[in-house]
Amino acid sequence: MKLFDAHCHLQDPRILNKAPKLISTALDSGLLNFAVNGVSEKDWHLVKEMGDNYPSVIPCFGVHPWYVPQRSPNWFTTLKEFFETTPSAAVGEIGLDKGSKGREIDFNDQIEVFRQQLELAKELKKPASVHCVRAFGDLLHIVKYDFLYIYL
Repeated sequence: MKLFDAHCHLQDPRILNKAPKLISTALDSGLLNFAVNGVSEKDWHLVKEMGDNYPSVIPCFGVHPWYVPQRSPNWFTTLKEFFETTPSAAVGEIGLDKGSKGREIDFNDQIEVFRQQLELAKELKKPASVHCVRAFGDLLHIVKYDFLYIYL
């Protein structure tokens, strides 16, 4: 059986020093690839480095809804630059969150950032890893009415 970890955060500071061993053990157990999802500008360089160092890692760059308030004024330009230098990358982790932590973040800002990243995924013909907590109706509305053509 071929296995693919479609969503992980091996760049997380809590496990970063264990990532080489985790990758090695997983590969030895039959896992073929990892989609390592970035969550903010602060970890994109770590995700890129993992992708450069491990052929099994598919880097993903995006702004997770929890990190929307911390984005820099140039975040979108920086994001596009990461895709220019990392053609194998996917978009992620992006999304919407109305859960306990997500409620602390302006939902209109979340929507704006999510839409920009979906548009970039469409433009670059890249898959996107989507985080959604208690916002499925909003997410479906955006995808259905703004981005339906992504799936056609």
